[in-house]
Amino acid sequence: MKNNSKIRKYISMIVAFVMVLTPLLSFGESLSPNVFKKAASLSASSRITVTSAYRSKDGGVGAGSGNSQFSGKGMGKSFTGVCADTYANPPSVGMNMKFGKLSNNSTLGKIAYWCYKNPSNTYWGHHAASQIHTGRVSNTHPKVKQVIAAAKKFNPPAAFEVYISYAGAGVQDVLFWHMGTPTGNVKLIKLRKIGTL
Repeated sequence: MKNNSKIRKYISMIVAFVMVLTPLLSFGESLSPNVFKKAASLSASSRITVTSAYRSKDGGVGAGSGNSQFSGKGMGKSFTGVCADTYANPPSVGMNMKFGKLSNNSTLGKIAYWCYKNPSNTYWGHHAASQIHTGRVSNTHPKVKQVIAAAKKFNPPAAFEVYISYAGAGVQDVLFWHMGTPTGNVKLIKLRKIGTL
């Protein structure tokens, strides 16, 4: 009898724990990086249009099996991008993607800057972007962790713009970037020519 009472008590505790934990899990899921694509901050009026799609460059270390690097145009700018969700199909040329601007000092922003600075190794950059954006490990090669660690040390300039773009369910999100023109102040010194006597 005592054992049955203890078992009922443990079952009650487990049920209560599950009831408390379920809403927390749901809330946590709503904060996952991929939910960003459904957020109101995605621009529907302006789009980035994919202009080319090809395999990411990998410096001869490994070969991507499909298109994972992209070029795009939008807002009067040209973009380069890498896949940020390796579990979906790559966007095709001509596809219009909604986008949201990211801080260039976010981890994804720094990975984009790493890709910009290492154009011959974007294969590892796209796996790093996918891992940070989706929270899933798409490639267990140590280079992916190395890219994330190296990217976090960067401090991208203000002229570097980063966007995450979304074309729909079943299509890869793309991490796009654009290097703008750096701005600053210039001091002009006017010299007066002195005539000869």
